[in-house]
Amino acid sequence: MSVKPPRKHLLFLNFPAFGHIIPLLELAKKTSRFHQVTFIVSACNHDQLLTRELIVPDQTDVRVIALKDGVSINFDTTGSTANSGLARVNAVVDEMSPTLTHLLLTMPTRHSSVLDADCPINDPVDVVITERFICSIALPNCHKRKVPCYVFNASSGSALNLGMDITDDTPAVPDSEAPPGSSSSSSRVLVESVKKFLLNVNGPIDLASGLIINNFVECDRRGLDGLKSHPKTKDIPVFCIGPIFPPESKIKLPNAAMTEKVNLWLDRQAKESVLYVSYGSLAALTKEQTARMNDLLTSTGRPYIFSVPLGLQSGFDEATRDGISRQFETDGTRCLILSWAPQKAILTHPSTGLFLTHAGWNSTLEGITGGVPMVAWPMFADQHLNGAWIAENRLGVLIAGTRLGSATMPEDSVVLEALAEAETCREKVKAMAVAAKSALAPGGSSERDFAELMKFPEL
Repeated sequence: MSVKPPRKHLLFLNFPAFGHIIPLLELAKKTSRFHQVTFIVSACNHDQLLTRELIVPDQTDVRVIALKDGVSINFDTTGSTANSGLARVNAVVDEMSPTLTHLLLTMPTRHSSVLDADCPINDPVDVVITERFICSIALPNCHKRKVPCYVFNASSGSALNLGMDITDDTPAVPDSEAPPGSSSSSSRVLVESVKKFLLNVNGPIDLASGLIINNFVECDRRGLDGLKSHPKTKDIPVFCIGPIFPPESKIKLPNAAMTEKVNLWLDRQAKESVLYVSYGSLAALTKEQTARMNDLLTSTGRPYIFSVPLGLQSGFDEATRDGISRQFETDGTRCLILSWAPQKAILTHPSTGLFLTHAGWNSTLEGITGGVPMVAWPMFADQHLNGAWIAENRLGVLIAGTRLGSATMPEDSVVLEALAEAETCREKVKAMAVAAKSALAPGGSSERDFAELMKFPEL
């Protein structure tokens, strides 16, 4: 790829949840090959950024600044399910707004020098790239400073289209009166927290200099068509540059040792026989539901890997817990129950045949690139939209009616039927995996869009 524009200074702003931070950080790293990059991270995430080795200061050209933005709860460490919905997203945006607004209004730009001696940014900023969840802060303030601002969407173009026509006058139900499961962005019942979220992310979208999407054109034509036809977005350049993942690299011990053990176990399984089950890092079933799910997986008769947080494993009976402690000691073990699972390694292994997922966007992309049919069991936020998108595109099957904190689970027969139906999606998802690799290859659609993005033509 030949991209040789004059170097500019790009400021990246992110929402403090690692499902959003990771893809934006990978874009920042890739961008740093061509431009100067400063990456703003909430102070509550900074230590984890280093602990997870997502950024190694002496091995990257990305300058990371920990901003004391007032965010008090880390999405990735809190155990409160109430803090995982859009009401909490709105609260975090409100918490961030004063500090982030001050930064944007006082940072040096090409048009003005620094306006605050304590500003952590020293060099004039040419372009801001903001995560979509905080674009209600970034877009108006960048517009005031005459700094181009691009919006990064960590999920599909279809998610960007959602709720574009909602206005302040659109009726909404108070959250306290909303039926269960209506707090997601894809619910048919519009509640106040969802309305506020959609107004935040869509209201100022026409101020964007461009929309950056973590997907590839071949996988998102319907969503892209919607953006091209809507009055708010039809004149905004769109750049599909995904799928964006951290590169394959050395994994820290003990995770490296666990990855090797899991790969050896997978090597002993038949091709496309293994069912992998993960509800992500934030969502989870109850202890009782987790134990019931494990019984259901056992009843399928197929080998499986079940990612279960350590705190939930106490819900298993004694025999199951004993089996977990010895699961790597014998070659005949039919299942693995892991508190940490090397997801990318599992989904790219030829023995993995199905993926039951919470339908977070990063997991969805990993399922696609691994060529593994998915059964979507969404919990909250955009996961319901992603699950519907998976089903609509025949990349898997959606189990309807699931949500975080539900006291009930789908009937066993519903789950088993979904697993069986997902098998019929294998050819489609494998073809999409090939398309994903082609998109990222030299001359592919995502690489072309990235090259075009790096030119920042309005400067």
